[in-house]
Amino acid sequence: MSNTSPTIIIVESPTKVKSLEKYLGSGYKTYASVGHIRDLPSTGLGVDLKNLFTPDYQVIPGKEKIVNELRKATNGKNVLLATDPDREGEAIAWHIAELIQDKALSLARVEFEEITKSAILNAIKHPREIDLNRVDAQQARRVLDRLVGYLVSPLLWKTIKTGISAGRVQSVALRLVCEREEEILAFIPEEYWNVEAIFAVGTGEVKTKLVTWDGEKAERLPAVTAPLVVEYCEGHTGKVLKVETKSVKKTPPPPFTTSTLQQAASSKMGFGVRRTMTVAQQLYEGVELPGEGPVGLITYMRTDSVRLASEAVSALRTQIQNSYGKEYVPEHPRQYKTKSDAQDAHEAVRPTDPSRHPNDVREHLTNEQAKLYDIIWRRTMASQMEAARFERQSADIAVRDRAVFRANGQRLLFDGFLKLYGRDDEEEEGGLLPDGLLEKAILPLLQIIPSQHFTEPPARFSEATLVKELDELGIGRPSTYASIVQTLLDREYALRYEKKLQPTPLGRVVNRLLVGEFPDLFDVEYTAKMESELDEIAEGKGEWQNVIGELYRPLEKKLASAQTPEHLKTLRDAAFLPSTEVCPNGHPAMQLRIGRFGAYLRCSECSATKNLSSIANGAAAAEVPEELLSEPCEKCGSKMVARQGKFGAFLGCSNYPKCDNIRRLPSNVTVGTTDEKKKRTIDVTPEDVGITGCPVCGLPMAARLGRFGPFFSCSTYPKCNGIVNIRKDKTGAYKAVTPRPKEPGSEKSTHKKTGTTKKSTVKPTAKTPAKPAVKPAVKKAVKATAKPATKAKSSSKPATKQATSLKRAAKRSS
Repeated sequence: MSNTSPTIIIVESPTKVKSLEKYLGSGYKTYASVGHIRDLPSTGLGVDLKNLFTPDYQVIPGKEKIVNELRKATNGKNVLLATDPDREGEAIAWHIAELIQDKALSLARVEFEEITKSAILNAIKHPREIDLNRVDAQQARRVLDRLVGYLVSPLLWKTIKTGISAGRVQSVALRLVCEREEEILAFIPEEYWNVEAIFAVGTGEVKTKLVTWDGEKAERLPAVTAPLVVEYCEGHTGKVLKVETKSVKKTPPPPFTTSTLQQAASSKMGFGVRRTMTVAQQLYEGVELPGEGPVGLITYMRTDSVRLASEAVSALRTQIQNSYGKEYVPEHPRQYKTKSDAQDAHEAVRPTDPSRHPNDVREHLTNEQAKLYDIIWRRTMASQMEAARFERQSADIAVRDRAVFRANGQRLLFDGFLKLYGRDDEEEEGGLLPDGLLEKAILPLLQIIPSQHFTEPPARFSEATLVKELDELGIGRPSTYASIVQTLLDREYALRYEKKLQPTPLGRVVNRLLVGEFPDLFDVEYTAKMESELDEIAEGKGEWQNVIGELYRPLEKKLASAQTPEHLKTLRDAAFLPSTEVCPNGHPAMQLRIGRFGAYLRCSECSATKNLSSIANGAAAAEVPEELLSEPCEKCGSKMVARQGKFGAFLGCSNYPKCDNIRRLPSNVTVGTTDEKKKRTIDVTPEDVGITGCPVCGLPMAARLGRFGPFFSCSTYPKCNGIVNIRKDKTGAYKAVTPRPKEPGSEKSTHKKTGTTKKSTVKPTAKTPAKPAVKPAVKKAVKATAKPATKAKSSSKPATKQATSLKRAAKRSS
């Protein structure tokens, strides 16, 4: 090989290519694999169960071109594999090596946690071999996920619905979401009371809260006790029992891990987990800065460690002193303890250069990038700043012998890290207590205020709090959190409702079956134990085939016993959820079931059904106006109910299937759906454009979306064909144009497709006489005459289609 031949560096993301080439110069050439290039096949198990669970890796469809480019570029070259510094990145490096090892002159692995010149040059100076232990850990995870998904999912198809799937980790996450929902549904609010009192202190006053009553804690009083307290205290004075003053410190929070970054981005900016990780990836890979080119602004964002490199801590302390003064720098650098079960493979998420203030780069970032970089920079800087100091006071005031009230106050002595990071919402408010609040002082009682409260159910998980729960339970790892949450949403097992995750009926039914049939496999502790075993494999302390065998053997036996027709029927019946809805025929409560178009209720005795489109995504996207539901069914007089069909919301007869009458809804009225694309709505009503009713029959009009835009048609269509077109004027507002009434029985055209031609059939009216009937013999002759001409005319089309098919087949085979 020539000495002038460049070294080839392979990264995952094309975004990194510019950054690396800028720092490394002409001696290196960088290519991107664009993520994984090999995986288990999309069809079939792809795991040899009889040969130590050997995976059958194949080039991912669509990646053939990239593989060919890499093989050509690395032919006879020294190659450095610089994929991401985690197990996934290690596995990608191994897959690339497997495909180019017969071409490359040499192969080595390098990794860097930040895309800066010093980090990249240092990594290249210290190449290493691919860590096969980390590769085995990732292989084990992939095979485990494939076995669970591929073997358990068919059971869901046979019992619930075709096309749905199970997952080793995401099904446990679904279990957490469903169990929280069950807690909420089963929750019974309990009434309690608080009592506050206002005492006069000199020329001022102090507000207090009852803390003890008859020597016991009184944070939540029974309803019968609150009036007794009020009656006991009214008209009496308070006596100060004790006043305490003490100095307290508040230390800064540690720098961000993946989990805490996602939580902060959610609470402060409303970012979802996936959105946070996408923006963080952009900041890590590099953004264009004037005069510098692409610059990586933060370190690797998938980490469970709060550790900071000593060089980073030194740079932070220097920046703090330069920006805020020496008093804001603690005597010794702060060190934070990482969780015992954390991998601790990487530093915490931090800025690559603390001297790069968010304001300096804001105009060169997108709004999302600027916001995320700002909170990462501030959190990291704050983590190495001096603690905030407060003076905190409390005073206990007794009223007679049975009631003790407490007043709290504080003031900030030194802001420390709060100067940069600010105060959290839960920080106590209020200043110091009044000066006249001294021990044994007698205070007039100005007012006593009882207040009623009710206990509240636990809150539903948000995306960030679910990640926090998974992190604390040891389920999943930083690189998998976003995909776990997204999978629940993509599979429609859960939905975002008021920024919270709510299980759908489908998710609840799937969870009920999986947990009931596989309580150990989808157990929280078992899944956490499995994660620990994967960590041990990565550390070279275990064999990955043994871990898979421990899961597979009992799973195989369980699945074998579950495939009998009798057991499948039992599972099918057990999967459906009970409801409080009463059968329209008077039978007991109906069951919640899953059908082709979503959730519905079905009576197990008479098979009567009720559509539950309003809970297809947990809650209605909009309420159906009462006036639309008040009109009875035109056919049988029964009540009309809102339903969700394949093409959107509509009103259907509650007596279905005996009566199949339906009525379309105005398009600005929708019933909830998990797919926003299914909502065919426009933001205009008949009243907005001055339409009071159908120009033909006078009944209400409904907004529709047609081929050429919005229009209004009669709500009784097809019984009445009244139409009013609308168009936007110069101001952008809709206005009605000339109505086109269609009287019942007027001319009506229909088109029937025959091949590529359209045949128009016009019904005869008074103005259009009916055509004379054509005798069968004449029809037959016409067909016989037309047949050869039709073939000759269209003979080129099949040949063209055949040629196209051959080209596509050749392309696929290549």
